[in-house]
Amino acid sequence: MTCSLSCAECHAETDVFERRWGAFLTDDEYEPAGVAILCPACAEREFGAPRRRNRSDTE
Repeated sequence: MTCSLSCAECHAETDVFERRWGAFLTDDEYEPAGVAILCPACAEREFGAPRRRNRSDTE
């Protein structure tokens, strides 16, 4: 069985593990809370470039 992800913004799809695809909690005053899957390009456009984690962030 193959499972795929589809971007909520541009509808790009992937069925393999690809870095930087993400699940984001939605908090819109006009829609109920949910989870939106975004491809790397749409995630960067919506939230900016991903930041690097410092070692102190995980401790």
